[in-house]
Amino acid sequence: MKTYVMIFGLYLALQEIWNWSEDAHPIHFHLVHFLILGRYDVKHPDRSLGSSLPWEQGFKDTVIAYPQQVTKIKMHFDLPGVFVWHCHILSHEDNEMMNKFCVGNPSSNCPREEVVTNDKRQLSSKFVRVRKTV
Repeated sequence: MKTYVMIFGLYLALQEIWNWSEDAHPIHFHLVHFLILGRYDVKHPDRSLGSSLPWEQGFKDTVIAYPQQVTKIKMHFDLPGVFVWHCHILSHEDNEMMNKFCVGNPSSNCPREEVVTNDKRQLSSKFVRVRKTV
């Protein structure tokens, strides 16, 4: 899993959750709600698989990242600081599918946190990652 520092001047984030595995992962973000924008083929990320499902309408804090799909979400953060995302499957969460990310300026909004920079920290799961798109 690759994790990226997220810095947003307006605290609005468009995220992609890439799932290359054969398992579905319920991905949960702490302290923030988001809208599910749609799903895409992981091998052809420009190929839409449709919009969110009927029960996924409205604001959520957990989304299922289906196998071999990219799930796009839009999040709005009210405040800067350190936030957490993780897989809700306990054995995955316990094996490093839980991570912190910084919203805002890492030096002023998250000064005591270890900031994860691009590709410098590889976690045990190589199949699911969350990344900033805008």
